[in-house]
Amino acid sequence: MKIGDRYRNLKALGVIVAVFISGPAAATSPDEESAAAGPRAPGVLVHPNRWLPSNEIPNSVRRELRGQRAEFRLDIDHAGDVSACTLSGDAITERIEQTICEILVRNARFSPGLDENGDPAPGYYTSGITF
Repeated sequence: MKIGDRYRNLKALGVIVAVFISGPAAATSPDEESAAAGPRAPGVLVHPNRWLPSNEIPNSVRRELRGQRAEFRLDIDHAGDVSACTLSGDAITERIEQTICEILVRNARFSPGLDENGDPAPGYYTSGITF
């Protein structure tokens, strides 16, 4: 089973998670993971439902986004750090994107992805949320 298949349609408090990677099947246990050859997507270290706590979203942004759906993409560098964030949706303005991305970058944590040689490699994480 590919990593994208493992995470697609996972629902966590309104967050639909989808991680995409091409390549061989992912390992299913820590022992298998360390012995597996081939690329692997960045690993989620902090559950996505903790990335956008309501007390960190300004009231004005929550009001503007109430009932709206937004999709986001987090680019993950070879160290597992978020290197870029983009947010899209009907109600998304530059100010809202900057505010939400600052919160996501501050709270999202990943282990680095791996390339086909088992070396750290960049990757990305995509998901969406309904406010």
